Amino acid sequence: MDSFALFTFNYHVSHTPTINPRVVHKDYPLTILGISSAIFSFSLGVFMQKRKDLDVLLHRVRMAKAREGDSKKILYTMLEEVEHETGYSGRDSWNILVELIADAIGIIDEPWRYSLPDMPRSLLFRGKPSSLKGKRRVSDKLVEHIKKTGLIEEFVVAAKAKPYDYLGEIFMEQGLHGRRQGQVLTPMPVVNLMTQMLIPEEPKELKTVLDPCVGSGRFLLGATLAYPKAPIVLFGIEIDISLYRACLVNMALFSNHPYSIICADTLRLDPEKSGPSSPLWDYGNCWDPPDISAFYVKPPPITTEKFSLADWIKLAQRKYPFFCLGVSVWELSGASIPLNSLRLLSRGLPTSFQSFTL
Repeated sequence: MDSFALFTFNYHVSHTPTINPRVVHKDYPLTILGISSAIFSFSLGVFMQKRKDLDVLLHRVRMAKAREGDSKKILYTMLEEVEHETGYSGRDSWNILVELIADAIGIIDEPWRYSLPDMPRSLLFRGKPSSLKGKRRVSDKLVEHIKKTGLIEEFVVAAKAKPYDYLGEIFMEQGLHGRRQGQVLTPMPVVNLMTQMLIPEEPKELKTVLDPCVGSGRFLLGATLAYPKAPIVLFGIEIDISLYRACLVNMALFSNHPYSIICADTLRLDPEKSGPSSPLWDYGNCWDPPDISAFYVKPPPITTEKFSLADWIKLAQRKYPFFCLGVSVWELSGASIPLNSLRLLSRGLPTSFQSFTL
């Protein structure tokens, strides 16, 4: 009750012998309004305090249950905290969760920290120094809130004790994958089986392992965990930036070998420019992926945003001059494609193939 309403109420009570309830609203409007306002304010204050106390209690319950569970349970608790604090859900909240972990372990500002720490300062480094320092997009308030819970530190300790793709597991369980795009992470038992089939014994000499559709990094994790002391260098390519960043977190947490992960379209990379010694891999591990269109199979001035059919045909004519001679068979890497090249090239692009055999 405010002071004016209280004074008005006391004054009328002391100077009025009796009050007729039927004319209260007519004779004492300020008194009733003040009392109603005070009751509402008091009730609202009590409700908000109880709501706050309930939130604190639920927060403590979530923290207690998380500490009783495994790494996956801790991640789910962190995801609930993100959703509660931001209001986001689905892939958005999962992306924030990945970024919080990446920021805590320091790979946003130092992308090569857990791979080759001295690489960016080496004279052999051919990447872009300006792209090494990434940009954090989550708010400072959320970072401080999650930091106070101590969940990230507990997750890192628990996850390193039992390495596994926990981020990818939640990604699939929550249905965040692109079902229409055929985006499915290979189950870990299948990953372990294929790793044993491809690398049946520990390598003695330097070997490279490349996953062209790395996803959250499961096959690279399978290789590095199976042979932690073998001379192996890991390479990965992923087109989905959400999974690309999750892979960076997984590799930073669990990899025992040097690695370079790039965010790119594997099908458009030029094989002649993307070998193990290519400058392409110096662009890897960056939280905000740099432009690597120069390594794609496209002639200038074609970029990742623009494709010129005429320029592509000119490139084909320069690189494969037998097209212009009316040769009926194009042989490339064991593939034979019979076609009437002279007629089709005059129209711009082959429109049909008689046969395609490998």
